[in-house]
Amino acid sequence: MRNILSDKNNPAYPAMYEFMLHLALNHDVQPERPDGPGTERVVYSASSPDEGAFVNCAKHFGFYFNLRTAKTVTVNVLGEDKVYTVLHVLEFSSKRKRSSVILESDDGKIILYTKGADNIIKERLSKNMSSSEQTEMQETDKHLDAYAEDGLRTLLIAKRDVPRDVYDKWAASFKEASNSMVDRKAKREKCMDEMEVDLKVLGATAIEDMLQDGVDDTLTSLREAGVKVWVLTGDKVDTAINIGYACALLTGEMKVFKLCGEDMQKEPGKCDKDGVPLKEEMKQLMETCLKETRAMLPSNALPSDTANVGIVLDTYAIMCIMDNGLDALLLDIGDIVKSVVCARVSPYQKGEIVSLCRNNRVVKTLAIGDGANDVPMIQKAHVGVGIYGKEGLQAVNNSDFAIGQFRFLQLLMLVHGRWCYRRVSIMIYYMFYKNIACLMPQWFHGISMHFSGQRMYYEWIHQGFNIFNTGLPIVFGAALDQDVKKERALTNPRLYEDGRLGVFFTVKMFWWHILEGIIHGAIVYTVVMHTLGYSTGAAIAMGSSIATGTSATTELGSSMGVDYAGRTSGLWMMGILSHLTLVWVVNVKLMLQLRHWNAILGFMVFISVGGYYLEMSLFSGPLGAWFGDENLVGVTNVMLANPTFWFIWIFCVLTCMLTTLVPEAWQNMFQPRLWNIIMEQTFGYGQNSKTTSTNVIPPAVAVTKTGAV
Repeated sequence: MRNILSDKNNPAYPAMYEFMLHLALNHDVQPERPDGPGTERVVYSASSPDEGAFVNCAKHFGFYFNLRTAKTVTVNVLGEDKVYTVLHVLEFSSKRKRSSVILESDDGKIILYTKGADNIIKERLSKNMSSSEQTEMQETDKHLDAYAEDGLRTLLIAKRDVPRDVYDKWAASFKEASNSMVDRKAKREKCMDEMEVDLKVLGATAIEDMLQDGVDDTLTSLREAGVKVWVLTGDKVDTAINIGYACALLTGEMKVFKLCGEDMQKEPGKCDKDGVPLKEEMKQLMETCLKETRAMLPSNALPSDTANVGIVLDTYAIMCIMDNGLDALLLDIGDIVKSVVCARVSPYQKGEIVSLCRNNRVVKTLAIGDGANDVPMIQKAHVGVGIYGKEGLQAVNNSDFAIGQFRFLQLLMLVHGRWCYRRVSIMIYYMFYKNIACLMPQWFHGISMHFSGQRMYYEWIHQGFNIFNTGLPIVFGAALDQDVKKERALTNPRLYEDGRLGVFFTVKMFWWHILEGIIHGAIVYTVVMHTLGYSTGAAIAMGSSIATGTSATTELGSSMGVDYAGRTSGLWMMGILSHLTLVWVVNVKLMLQLRHWNAILGFMVFISVGGYYLEMSLFSGPLGAWFGDENLVGVTNVMLANPTFWFIWIFCVLTCMLTTLVPEAWQNMFQPRLWNIIMEQTFGYGQNSKTTSTNVIPPAVAVTKTGAV
């Protein structure tokens, strides 16, 4: 190329000159001088790595873009500065799939430079090409196909010499469209379309879009986890297929169906004038694909089973499917194939495909991308993930999560996603459970008191139940708990199915925890009432006294329960003992539900339970007198000196934990899930405990639903 550009007599010199000049002029790159104004060193600030690559390529071959002002750009062309006036910039959009710039050279010529997707530029080429130009276009097509087969990202480069009178007329129309208060965008795009015609091809570009490290391993793990993976790209069909093979989405053993409008365009009568397949033709092709794919499934296949099939679609096929109500047929195919690759799709189509899956299947969708063209699908998905990269921060700014590389998605979903789902489930269950358990004794006490309004708990201590006595353990437990180690989660992707299938949070489990709260509250109240001398008859007697206005005391009197030293048990002692026992019960239950015991969690449980004893001592001593409430004075000393107290809380804790231990023991022994098996192996139980488990999930919990997109 240097030899051609150094010889003006070379026949290829004019085309090469225009090609490089196009790369140096048609872009939105800003030249920056980090060493200060007027210095020689220039750093290009580009919105995308492709734009930067084009400008650097032109610079490498002697077309040095070095200055941009509000109205002009300056390019040093083979040692000579040339200044071009920028008349208009026709921006890229997902619908147009091209960008253009209209320039005026120093000799007064007006030039339109355009670059974009090859299928879009071809539609706008001059209809009066000479035989040599047609031959050049055929050669360029061959190069584009070769580049696509190598997995390169391609663009077609073209220009148009615009006559002055044509430009003046168009500029007036474009100004009017830009100032319009109604449908401004549509009118501007119509004007752009009118200008970007009669183009002449200058050449084609191909850029290697290298996959990041670990993409293939990440996608393989996600598919093993039962996640459906759809690749939506703007690249050519051949490029997209090569990307599919490179990232292990497509394999050599897989049967690949191509549902592409570009292929159907080669057969007359199958597409309309815009190249979009006719409805009946596309429907017939999709039904054939669905029929053959179903035939590859075994007769006893589960709804979640997929055939070793991949499908490839392009933008024309997707347009036909969306516009003609064939989306349900597309989803039926997507349910039973392993992989879906969509090529040449616009950003708008990406968002529509995600919405289609989200709104018509019981799934959770996740979209991940690194560029501005990925923003629509990131916004449409349940969860959007943006990747920090050279494509700018648009994807990151519009996402729910941001990661540095694609391979980190494996950690985000299979490890932290699963951990967080389980933690949040435990937290929700626990919050309802502990409050139900705390309130049930008070409710049973209300029955005994004929709902007279006599409270059972000491108010000052009761207010600290959710904050001081049970709050810290669940906060730190819900933040730190891990049922399986990170390494085990990564080597056993099927663990993710617990979250995908909603195993940890179900309606059945929710109501079981509510029932547990009722049972535990009933156990505590019953045991305390019958062991402190507060018998059923006495309760009824006291309730009747209050109901009829008869005098009665909160100490219940010696006739209503006296201990071995002749001291009465009292209502506040029963309330404090019930409350303390429940603090023990709910904290011990939480510890049994959590799988990652550590010093932080142990300390939080210690200060939560131990703090209750401190509260009792303070309110039965100096704080009680200071607040002017002496109901609790002396109660703590009497209670702690009574052996029955120690029996009650130990007995209640052990009895209440049976509702947690028995179901878990039953599951571990007779209906184990994969995480149960891996935990046993991690802690040295069972056979081959030192090896990584790859056991399949037992039949009792087989997969029954499809995963996310």
